Amino acid sequence: MKRRLEELIAISKESMTLELANEMISFMLENIGATDPRLREELIYRTLARWIHNDFFNEDQREHMLTKAIDDNHLFYQIGEVCTDSVFKRSFSALAAAAVLQKDQIDVRLDQDTVSRLLERVCQYLEMEQDTRGYVEGKGWAHAIAHGADLLAAAVRHPLSPVDEAGWRVLNVVGQTLFKGYVYSDDEDERLIQVLTALLYRKDSVEVNLGLWLQGIAHDLVRIHADEGATLYFFRSRTNVMNFFKTLYFYPAGEEYRKNLEGHILMLQNMI
Repeated sequence: MKRRLEELIAISKESMTLELANEMISFMLENIGATDPRLREELIYRTLARWIHNDFFNEDQREHMLTKAIDDNHLFYQIGEVCTDSVFKRSFSALAAAAVLQKDQIDVRLDQDTVSRLLERVCQYLEMEQDTRGYVEGKGWAHAIAHGADLLAAAVRHPLSPVDEAGWRVLNVVGQTLFKGYVYSDDEDERLIQVLTALLYRKDSVEVNLGLWLQGIAHDLVRIHADEGATLYFFRSRTNVMNFFKTLYFYPAGEEYRKNLEGHILMLQNMI
């Protein structure tokens, strides 16, 4: 099947029959967690994303892909495991779901309930994901937190996403990812900030107060230090938070909060 997929990469939309499309969807989702990086990243994910974007699949097929990608056997497959190959299935299922959502932002075929359930589903996923590795030697990108952030940003951008009700929920999930006890080193902060950018872009997210949220994250670190002292967990969390604040400082989303960010960063730097 891998060889056949290689042959089908250049297929035209006109040649994609309903039966072939269903066959490809089934194969791709079944093997989206393959440990072979070329099969997983190039042949499956990139091809799937391109076909979605270029209308190789109909509305029902896209919704089927989305439903499968976020189910317990894909996005939540063996959730909670650390340093096992199950992360590839979870992480790339997130990317597949994001590709469907990005397409649906344009023509909006999903209904309100589906988008609302999906937003909560991805929030739960990022809360539960414990495998924080970026690049895995010999197997390619795991990057579950970054890919989960991509999916969350896509969910927030969707015009039917209930950000007027779930804005704080989204922010709190982003904040929690900084406290998983692992220092991110593969641009996870950049991907997480895309969630903030998407949220602030939505005019109906009026209840969100980013300044108050940033203050809350800084206070969480102060509390951890007060409760535990200068533990390894504290230092790793502080590194993540400081890197996140520094990156946000240079983004348009953080422009009006730069004074706040400067104060938080200075305070955290002085914590021993």
